[in-house]
Amino acid sequence: MKSRIIQGCVDLVRTGLNEISMRVIAAFGAEIATGKVVGTGSSGSTIVSALHGLSVGQRIVFTSGVYRYQEFSTIGVPSVNSIQVNYDFGSVPPSALDKFDVLQPTTPRVSSDGKTQVSDVNVAVAVESLSLELSTGNILINPFSASGTSLTLFTSASTGLHKFDIKQNGGLNLVINKNAVKIGNILPGGEQTFIKSLVPGDALNLSVVSSATGVGSILWNVHT
Repeated sequence: MKSRIIQGCVDLVRTGLNEISMRVIAAFGAEIATGKVVGTGSSGSTIVSALHGLSVGQRIVFTSGVYRYQEFSTIGVPSVNSIQVNYDFGSVPPSALDKFDVLQPTTPRVSSDGKTQVSDVNVAVAVESLSLELSTGNILINPFSASGTSLTLFTSASTGLHKFDIKQNGGLNLVINKNAVKIGNILPGGEQTFIKSLVPGDALNLSVVSSATGVGSILWNVHT
């Protein structure tokens, strides 16, 4: 069973000593039937539908035909094969074989402290993107300062694009290498962000090309 939000009526509520506000209460519509079919002979505000099963107060929403996506309230049930709604269709009544769903208005329930209760397991969460941290570190670079020194930061275990964030808080002139091939530099006190396509076994490392002038650190993060 699905639920939809139905806009309720407007009423006046006293919200202060000399203040009255307008309030709109939104009711949920529990979907209790789908695919109901319109028969022949609908006219005015009456819709013909064999064995419709509706009650006064329930709402219908058309899923096909000229009134598709429009909702109407049931205000009368002349027979088991017809319903009366709160709209006069005039010269354009619903056509035979048009379909509609049936909604039962219901007030949403909350706990005593006002929290919404979610008990239906069919709750969908859409995730646009996901970033997974694969490697992170903070390494003291003293005495990691001699020219020619190399440090491997990451070795890929998967295929795909990887995002690298590298920053140093020191005086090193660093070269970024992928499988011993230079792909960028990080100047003293600088940082770099770049994206590279890797396959299993590809390695990212840093090489020092000039001496440091004091203690510092290298920080890095690798994400998918």
